[in-house]
Amino acid sequence: MRRFIAGMAMGAKSITVLSWLVAAFAGALVAARLSHGADRLAAAVIGGAVLAAVVASLVLLPHPRWMAVTGVVGVPLLSYLALQLAYG
Repeated sequence: MRRFIAGMAMGAKSITVLSWLVAAFAGALVAARLSHGADRLAAAVIGGAVLAAVVASLVLLPHPRWMAVTGVVGVPLLSYLALQLAYG
């Protein structure tokens, strides 16, 4: 498995990271909008769930360091940005 991931094209790795980041941003934004400003917890739960999935992927499969750093830093950051965008 390590050789498979190491041999993956850079584009495939980039799309994987991009999907993590888009999931965090879009999920938190939709959750915040659906809660109608009643609770910021909805967006935080989605961001936390995406972060947990990213960490699980990083633990179970070998990833390059840049993917790990981008996922672990980017997911909470984009969840927070979506929350700020939703609540202005």
